[in-house]
Amino acid sequence: MRPERQRILRAALLACLLPHGVFAQEQPGLPAAHPPVKTSASVPAGHPPTSSSARMPAGHPPTSSSAPSGRMPAGHPPTSSGLPAGHPPAGMAASGHGTAGGHGTAGGHGVPAAGAPATISLEQDSALAPGDVAVVVLTAGQFPLENAAVTLRETVQSIAEGDAKREQVLRTGPDGSVLFRGVDHSVRAIARISVQALGAEYAVEDFRPSESTGMRVIVPVFEATPDPSDAMVGMRGFVYVQLREGEFVFDVLFRVFSLGQKTWVPSSIRLDLPAGLSAFESATPGVVQDGPHGARLTGSFPPGQKDVRLNFRLPAGRAEEESFHFSLPPHVAEMRVITESAPGMSLEVPGFEPVQETRGPEGTKVLVTRRALVPGEAVLSSIEVRLSGLPTVGPERWYAVALAVALALGGLGLARRAPRSKGHGSADLKQARRLILTDLAALEAARAADEVGPQTYERVRRELLLALARLEEPERPLPAAAG
Repeated sequence: MRPERQRILRAALLACLLPHGVFAQEQPGLPAAHPPVKTSASVPAGHPPTSSSARMPAGHPPTSSSAPSGRMPAGHPPTSSGLPAGHPPAGMAASGHGTAGGHGTAGGHGVPAAGAPATISLEQDSALAPGDVAVVVLTAGQFPLENAAVTLRETVQSIAEGDAKREQVLRTGPDGSVLFRGVDHSVRAIARISVQALGAEYAVEDFRPSESTGMRVIVPVFEATPDPSDAMVGMRGFVYVQLREGEFVFDVLFRVFSLGQKTWVPSSIRLDLPAGLSAFESATPGVVQDGPHGARLTGSFPPGQKDVRLNFRLPAGRAEEESFHFSLPPHVAEMRVITESAPGMSLEVPGFEPVQETRGPEGTKVLVTRRALVPGEAVLSSIEVRLSGLPTVGPERWYAVALAVALALGGLGLARRAPRSKGHGSADLKQARRLILTDLAALEAARAADEVGPQTYERVRRELLLALARLEEPERPLPAAAG
């Protein structure tokens, strides 16, 4: 791409994402200087909505999620709304309906008029019988696409018998539609639809088929490109860090905005993550683990907004200062780092704004910093998160305490049965009792400060109380020697 076009594209992305776009509103609970974490993107006409509302840890921005309940997921088009502008009424008689085993048609329905919003829509259709699901695939939201592969996956949930699953695949006809018949529409059923077309995949959020009518789904598809600039992609990133039971728990999210009229299909986009990670989890589609300390972007990013989220853990308690290096995907316009605060703990990310302390929605103290690019600034390709003032006492200390108690009990048992001078044993018992009570007090303080997890706390506390009870047992004399 020519330098002039690169500058124009970067300025356009920043103009959309920064001052007057998705970062303009105030976010309760965060410093006024910081941009919000829940917004509605200002995108060109024809793009899907950019809202999301999934619950995250305190201080973390919301993410999108599925909602396998009666209502549709946050950000999904309302199921009670009418068809797109220019669409014929849903109540007209359906014709030419096929079966679930072959090509069907949506029957009698046209396509949205030019300029109508190109967003996935899912709604009840009284012209369709219960158990019917009609899917219409439109290029750029306007023109029917033939021979697109449409997959419907059904899951019927059952605790007693286990979930039952079924998958059907149909290809669209000349009118761009297919019809699935006999779809389970009981209260325990969940359906998922995906469309493979023009080199990309388009997924419809999980939904429960209506028990009273059929369902109609309209899926706009677009030309695919591996070039994020060609798709006018911009991103916001979030790194959320928690310290739990001797481990750092990382929650990483990238909110991807595709502002053009093409679908971005990433190719060879790898993210370097801190070495030594464990328990990697892809919390959303669009990212998979790549090697022992890396991840790779996958899937498709159509016009609109899509979240990519991953989790992993790293060992903690090794040093008072730790640093973690991350590489970033392309076109990150803003990056935010949030960590739960602890006494004496500090956060630093080179090149970012000064750290501010605030409280998350649930009252948890958090440290927050961010960096937002301005037009003409170099791209943000990597960050280094530095934490200092970290507690170095982890649950390992309490494992050692439990082992020491066990060894001490064995020694005390032998000592109590061996001949000893008067008064000497009593002093030993008092000293042992005092040490155990001191360890109990230290354990309670560590639990109150969240320096030790609940399982470790219960295990060590039980051992200490058992040791204390054994000290209170009356002395049992050794049996007399035979003969």
